[in-house]
Amino acid sequence: MLATTALVLLAACNDQSITAQSHAEAGTPAISVDPDALSFGPLSGGARESAVIHVRSVGDAALTVDSISFQDRVDGLTITTGDLPAVIPPGGELQAIVTFDAHVTQASATVVVHSDDDVRPTVDVPVSASADLAWLTIDPDPLDLGVVVPEETVRDAVELRNDGNIPLVIDTIVLLADQVQLVSSPALPLTIDPGEGVPVELAYTPVDRSEEQAQLWVSSNSWLGDTMGAVTGRGGWPGISGRICDPSGDGWVIDAVVSASIDLDHDGIIDWTTETRTDSTGRYTLPDVPPGTWVVQVEKGSYSASTTVTVPDGGGVYELPEETCLDPDSVRLAVVTGEYDHVEHIIETLGLDYDLWSGTTGLRQLIGNDTTLNAYDVIFLNCGDYSGIANDMDELGPHLARFVEAGGSVYASDWASLVVEATWPELIDFHGTDSDFEQTAVGAMTEILADVDDIVMAYAIGSDTAEITYDLDAWVVPLDTTDGVDVLMRGTAPTFGDPVVDAPLVVSVEPAGHIIYTTFHNEQQITDDMHAALSEMILSL
Repeated sequence: MLATTALVLLAACNDQSITAQSHAEAGTPAISVDPDALSFGPLSGGARESAVIHVRSVGDAALTVDSISFQDRVDGLTITTGDLPAVIPPGGELQAIVTFDAHVTQASATVVVHSDDDVRPTVDVPVSASADLAWLTIDPDPLDLGVVVPEETVRDAVELRNDGNIPLVIDTIVLLADQVQLVSSPALPLTIDPGEGVPVELAYTPVDRSEEQAQLWVSSNSWLGDTMGAVTGRGGWPGISGRICDPSGDGWVIDAVVSASIDLDHDGIIDWTTETRTDSTGRYTLPDVPPGTWVVQVEKGSYSASTTVTVPDGGGVYELPEETCLDPDSVRLAVVTGEYDHVEHIIETLGLDYDLWSGTTGLRQLIGNDTTLNAYDVIFLNCGDYSGIANDMDELGPHLARFVEAGGSVYASDWASLVVEATWPELIDFHGTDSDFEQTAVGAMTEILADVDDIVMAYAIGSDTAEITYDLDAWVVPLDTTDGVDVLMRGTAPTFGDPVVDAPLVVSVEPAGHIIYTTFHNEQQITDDMHAALSEMILSL
């Protein structure tokens, strides 16, 4: 409990108001504290009692009281004072009120009074308190009965324990539940001595996959009154666990969606679909997969895999004996070459194949024909000189926009901003005039410790910051993004002029498919953080 504020200063017998007095006056301050100890109780449970400590100025100079407080905070005891420090003139007093709330059986503390009395600068007032109370504790609370296979039964118990110091008398025990039953309940009324407990056994038999939220209601003479304890459980199966790897088999996939559709009675109708995501180490636990043979699906961006799993009867969570790797044949990739980025090298390390299209000529051939473009799932635009295609983007941009609207994904790095700006001008606000490449490509060669704002990217890198190297001048600097665009990394970008604070260095948007624009790319000076980030970008598309 927090102390409220109250201050009582009582004047000397002339009954004049007390005001602050200067220590410049002659004389010596002296203190008197009465009583020298306080004792409460025994009180009945829930009762409250207060007592006053009188702090008096008994010298021939004003006394300054600096503080009045408990030496240590104690449950059940509070102290109320006014604003301190306070000055008490000779013959005046200050009152501190100590209150005991009887919700504990015993409490002890020391009130410490600090003043400018040279002889007794510190005065201790011991405080002791006790209460006679019965105290019902339901342990554990909540009681979690876990995941139980439908139509099977699990049993467990709670203890009704008396944590008070007088006998606890229980007169009513009621279970408010749908699928939990009382198996054993003591005869009532029941008396439990201090420190003793009595078990109450429960049984849970779920009929389906629904959750159980039950309450055990106990009426007694506990000072708290009627007591409720929660009982929870869920019908279902322990499920399966495993690990997802990238197509190369050498790396783990973060945030992949793992699912299985369950036709429990094999009537051709899906009874439920269970779904989860992989963690930062590629591991997952997929709940509610019953015994039998099921197809487990894995999806990460445009990539996928499937595996057939036979779950045995009985036991807990079934651990798959082998990891499941994303299928390299589940996706078709096209890479447009560029002078300053070679993302295809990282694609190769992930165990993926791709088709290579040469520069702006290849880009024109690739995105100028919907049939050709739609043969791919992901298009990678390396950083390069796209000025030769700038005048054609009014014609080519709509093809690329339709590709993304239909679920396709695009990676674009640095100077490929020309294609992004021409196709989706509203997404990113670049430095200067967006359509003027010379005004946007103003980034200076540097190393940046970027903030990683995206949790999945942070897991991939292993940190919420990333070391990013820009080994050439004239990289394109974004200033801001529109609503709906996620900033994955940000940092201060040095330019040929003033630096740009909190520049969005990597952004992502999913209008239907997925677009990622990154200011850095795969260069000779690539850091481990950049490699991990680019790998995650590739697999998220």
